[in-house]
Amino acid sequence: GLAEGVTRAFVADLVPAEKRGTAYGLFHGVVGITLLPASLIAGWLWQAINPAAPFLFGAGLASLAMIGLLVLIKE
Repeated sequence: GLAEGVTRAFVADLVPAEKRGTAYGLFHGVVGITLLPASLIAGWLWQAINPAAPFLFGAGLASLAMIGLLVLIKE
């Protein structure tokens, strides 16, 4: 998608050049494993609460991730 180039560049910035292949593999493995439960949770939120719920939940998680990155990643 649109953000894939940004995430690949971010992974490349975080690890040494000789470990980038492993880092990319681990990153994409985790993303792939989390996509199934994410889709199931989004579907449940859509049906159980309302169609806006998955988007609000995603925005909340993205905000938490942003705060975590700001705290954990130092330049």
